[in-house]
Amino acid sequence: MALSSNNSALTIQQTDHASFTWSYKQWKMYGDADSFTTYDSLKLRIDESDLNGSTQEQIKTRLSLVKHYINNAVYSEALEKIDETIQIITDQHYEGSEYAECLFLKLQIQLRIQSSKNATEATLTALQGHFTDSLNILYERLGDFFIKEFKIARAAHFYQEAYKLSDSLNLKKSQKRLAVVLSELYTWYLSEYNKAEKYYRHVLKNSSMDVDSKHIVSSYYGLGHAYHHQEKFDEAIKAFEEILAYKTEDTDSLNICYTYNCIAHTYSAMGSVDQAVSSAQNAYRYALTLNNSYIIYSSTLIIGNISQEQGKIKEAIKYYEISKEAAINFEDPNSLAEVYHKLAVAYKKRQDFQMALEYWEKYDKCKNSVEADKLAFDKLRHKHLDKKSQHTIAIQQVKLGHLEAEQLLFRKQLKKQNTVMLLSVTILGLLGFILFINRKKNHKISQINENLITSNCQLQNAKERAEILMREVQHRVKNNLMFVASLLDMQSMNLENREARGVINDGKKRIEAMGLLHQNLLYQEEHPIDIKMKTYLTVLVDNILRTVEKERKIKIDIDVENIELEVDKAMPIGLIINELVYNSLKHSLNRTEELTISISLKKEKYLALIVKDNGQGLPDDFHTKKKSSFGIKLLEILSQQLGGKMQISNDQGVRFKLLL
Repeated sequence: MALSSNNSALTIQQTDHASFTWSYKQWKMYGDADSFTTYDSLKLRIDESDLNGSTQEQIKTRLSLVKHYINNAVYSEALEKIDETIQIITDQHYEGSEYAECLFLKLQIQLRIQSSKNATEATLTALQGHFTDSLNILYERLGDFFIKEFKIARAAHFYQEAYKLSDSLNLKKSQKRLAVVLSELYTWYLSEYNKAEKYYRHVLKNSSMDVDSKHIVSSYYGLGHAYHHQEKFDEAIKAFEEILAYKTEDTDSLNICYTYNCIAHTYSAMGSVDQAVSSAQNAYRYALTLNNSYIIYSSTLIIGNISQEQGKIKEAIKYYEISKEAAINFEDPNSLAEVYHKLAVAYKKRQDFQMALEYWEKYDKCKNSVEADKLAFDKLRHKHLDKKSQHTIAIQQVKLGHLEAEQLLFRKQLKKQNTVMLLSVTILGLLGFILFINRKKNHKISQINENLITSNCQLQNAKERAEILMREVQHRVKNNLMFVASLLDMQSMNLENREARGVINDGKKRIEAMGLLHQNLLYQEEHPIDIKMKTYLTVLVDNILRTVEKERKIKIDIDVENIELEVDKAMPIGLIINELVYNSLKHSLNRTEELTISISLKKEKYLALIVKDNGQGLPDDFHTKKKSSFGIKLLEILSQQLGGKMQISNDQGVRFKLLL
């Protein structure tokens, strides 16, 4: 998304002097200051203008030097020159746009170096008073500044204020331009889709197809995405179909191709299978003519997923193979890993275990590559944070330099006073003594700060190495568990004894539950030794449901608080839930009514785990069989490992309770 500002001149009416014109280039923080590239040439121009030039020339030459200082991050000198320029404007009673430009440049520097809140607010208040009836222009420029700093939320705040003021001043063009920017910010950067809707509707309401066809098409596209993310699927479909209804140069084959792909994704999310397949096929047809690998990958993946859900495995494999070739073409390892995983699952359902194993290995290799790239990115990110810390230290040094400059100016002013010589000498001696003491204190403080920075860097490096090592261990454990599960799966296919096969399958499921926990640890960005139980149990239950025939009526309710547990507690709880859910499914094979299983994990005074179903309940001889049941023994061992006591009872089905 490109965010641009109107580069045409902006005329701002002032109440205290004549109107003046500002171009966008005068506002920008970066870029060349006039045609000068060296300090010497700029300072020479200042000297010449002070001798022979007008007041306007004196001001403009100083502003050129200020912009050059800003471009090179020499902020203390820039602030000094700005104050000097403002003094000239005040002394000469000069009326022009340069005073407002000085204030705006000063505000930008204060925001960059994080000056005190009072100083920044004072500059902003002065600007607001200067603009009077044109605050919308000021707020829009502040939004442009924060966009350059990539502080999107603050930019959106100032754009929104400019939008409100433009509305109150009935500035239709300005309001529409701001609505375009705000709708894109809230959709693609801030993910605040409900706010984005308002601004998309404003653009569409105030646009005509003859003049603003590009804005209309992009607004319907963004509005469709906003609706989709809010699960307003019907409205999303209508928005996307509006794009197809417009036959303009902005609805070319590429736009139509992307639009059909979005419609397919929306229908797929709605569960409308036929419409999803039809839209995906349209997208695929356009993508072939355009040779667009991404849309080919995305559309065929949708068709393959739907075919697999319908049990059409051969057709699913066909589309997955097309999707695979497209993913290879646009070189996205994440997309390629997803297709490899889909192919492994499809071939496994087809009982072609050799191909399934081959694609599983490709999937694992591809994911390893992605994880390696992620680890490399993390290292770069940490290096960037170190540089950011150095930048913060540099800013503090700039502030110190500015304070020292102010002290020097104060001392110069003292020398100019016509006071008694003895009093002047006494005061200067006293000031010198104070400065000497302060410098000694500052030197000690700087040494302490350097030691703290060194210690922090060492701690940060140790933390990074520990996290990388932890992720590597989790990765190896996960791979080994999945490999053991695959071996058990292949071994079970060679067993004719049904009971032995069942025992091996039960063991495989328990190993997969443990492997899922390590996979969850591996992809957590923070706290790689704690498990987010809500995410882990949701994925665990989803994996169990994938193994159940679609004809069975099964409903699983998960009521889990946002709890994080250590691996030593999370793994036994996951194995207990895995054992109980599979046990409920096994004992309800011949059940015609819907089987409901509820899982609750909450923490008040104690951590309470409750698993309940509406099945046939415990048999009369349960306590007799309990001693010989491996599943019950496993539950007792896991409960003891957690330091809790389990209770199993009949309550319109089986009810398991564990308090920790």
